[in-house]
Amino acid sequence: MQILNDDQVRVLQYVHAANRGGVRPTHEQLKEWRRAPGRKPAVPGKLLREAIPPTPSRRVPKTSPYAGVLPNVDFGFSRIMLENASSIKGPLGMSSTFMQAANAAGIVKLPSIWGYETIPGTPGRPAEYAKGTPREGFLAHMLRLGWITRDEQRTYEVSELGLALLRGHEAPHEDEYDVLVLGGEDKALDYSRAIDHIAERGQAMIVDAYLDVQQISDLLQYTSVNKFLVTNKPREDRRRLKLGVYLKTWKRANGDTDKELRMASLHDRWIVGDTDFHILGASLNGIGKYATTLCKVQGSAERELRAEAQSLWDTASVIVEANPVTGPGPTSAP
Repeated sequence: MQILNDDQVRVLQYVHAANRGGVRPTHEQLKEWRRAPGRKPAVPGKLLREAIPPTPSRRVPKTSPYAGVLPNVDFGFSRIMLENASSIKGPLGMSSTFMQAANAAGIVKLPSIWGYETIPGTPGRPAEYAKGTPREGFLAHMLRLGWITRDEQRTYEVSELGLALLRGHEAPHEDEYDVLVLGGEDKALDYSRAIDHIAERGQAMIVDAYLDVQQISDLLQYTSVNKFLVTNKPREDRRRLKLGVYLKTWKRANGDTDKELRMASLHDRWIVGDTDFHILGASLNGIGKYATTLCKVQGSAERELRAEAQSLWDTASVIVEANPVTGPGPTSAP
């Protein structure tokens, strides 16, 4: 039995591609893509005047002005007169006086077809339409679907949804990276791979007890992470102080309203995305120093860990809150 039809499969593939890139498409974005996923075709204007087809020239019989005169009894006379009509003066070879008399007596019937004439053709006329709508432009199509944005200077940028779809397009299938090993010879490459992987999660939460200023700087610059959860251990006061100062300064400089830093009793390292959940074997500041793994958790384990992460976040103490920050730059942590 077929469960999914073609339209449902297409929608699921679209949403899944966006989710794999770390974004949940909005109702309007999904509805617009379903309504017209391709470029809109040109639309002709309203018909103002019907077309008139051309006609060819044609040769038609020429009708005698004396057609319709019925012959009387004297057919011999009529035939003799017609045979000798060329020798008699007047219209059509016979005098008009003779024709009037013959017609009055009803003794002559002239042919109804008297030669041929040519009627010229007509060129015709094409239909006339009001101004229509041209085909949707390539960039206009991508703007309408929300895959790119354009500012007042008409410069373009890939939107968050566009980046997600691009990441989803380029990412391997889920069953190909359940475990990502970060322990190669190139330590810098391992760290970049971890940051790229986090970027693919979209607006995720990072749970990392020992997050440092360099890591939070990279996450702010290269990813869309908006929640940072670190340990509340007293020995980490100095690290948290630096993190708070840096994040507040960054928020002021960038007019940010959604980035938030909290602390709780924890030791684990988690990447909590909207659509997936990963466990990192070491803190971000340890990648490149130690071999570690990035593991994807699925099924009931994911649901339990996601609930635990949400509970930690909800009960954590706020260091930098998610609202606009105003005033001069900070000099100390709150």
